[in-house]
Amino acid sequence: MKKILKISAVALIIIITGVGGYSAWIYLIAPGLGSSAPELTQEQTGGSLISPSLQALSKQVIFDYWLKNNEIYAVALTGEIYRISLSGQEEKVFNQEIQNLSQVKASADGSKAIISFGYPAKETFVIFDTANKSWQPLPAEIIAAAWSPRDSGQLAVLRENNGQTTISIYNLASKKMVDILRLNQQDLQIDWATPDEIYLVERPTNETPTSIWAVHITKKTIRSLIKEEAGLIVKWFNNGQSGLKFSRKQNNTNILEVVNKNNQNEVVLPIISLPEKCAVGDKNLYCGSSLSFNNGSLPDDYLKGKRFLPDSLYQIPIGLENLSLTVYDADIEDVALDIWRPEIKKDRLIFINRFNRQLYLLDLNL
Repeated sequence: MKKILKISAVALIIIITGVGGYSAWIYLIAPGLGSSAPELTQEQTGGSLISPSLQALSKQVIFDYWLKNNEIYAVALTGEIYRISLSGQEEKVFNQEIQNLSQVKASADGSKAIISFGYPAKETFVIFDTANKSWQPLPAEIIAAAWSPRDSGQLAVLRENNGQTTISIYNLASKKMVDILRLNQQDLQIDWATPDEIYLVERPTNETPTSIWAVHITKKTIRSLIKEEAGLIVKWFNNGQSGLKFSRKQNNTNILEVVNKNNQNEVVLPIISLPEKCAVGDKNLYCGSSLSFNNGSLPDDYLKGKRFLPDSLYQIPIGLENLSLTVYDADIEDVALDIWRPEIKKDRLIFINRFNRQLYLLDLNL
């Protein structure tokens, strides 16, 4: 892996300290479905070391995954769940197949995950528990769910009844609902990024401006957090105090920026990408991006699986100015990557390659 230093015209001046768990919306499209890439050789698709820095962790076709300590839990496209070590050893821990997967959302400690399937006809939500390798169905009236940022026993949920949407807190142990607020808005997603507020998120598209609202749990009030921006996607981090925000401006330019919890701009990043193609570390941001992101109708084209050029991986030092470092250059490296849902673990980047829907590990030190 060759590292190439590049100078950007945009200064990265924000200092982010301590990256906490985040709760991000997982798009309702299986990673890689419909996308295409340069033909991969048998060597490139093997569950083994591909290059000194790049390793294919599993040969399974992966829908999504999450981390728990030093282990990876990967949900195959068939719904089966595998536990995979950072060295590539895998064990099937859940045999039941699930059709038409929609979302996977892990709790902050990785001990449990919300798995949903059946969208858009009738989305069903279950909880997978890594401790006993079993699942627990959630009440049928739930139409969206998100984990508490601090407690793997509590969920924020949306329930639909008689045309109204109710925002509630659901306790997994007692199975009790505590209602927060009722509203008439339909087809929302939910995100519990900070302890005090639950976010209501409209589905992103560049065709229509969408918004995000914040509901205060104890005050039972609602406020507009981000109002009517095209292509709007935010991935919250640093305990919900900061967010990676993608949007399409009125002059039809795409922008990726860091905002604070009140949607105030901190810095515009020197590359164009989507938040779910980025990972936040203690010292650096890492984002996959290609030239396609300068011209594509984002985020729609990408989420619908339209063909994109292979990604390079960019490292953006936190607290330094004008720097972006190419740590994986698509023009030089042999393996084509479309980086999706990257996570950092021990100076290694774990991600799904949407070109073949396999799980990869990239050593950031080599």
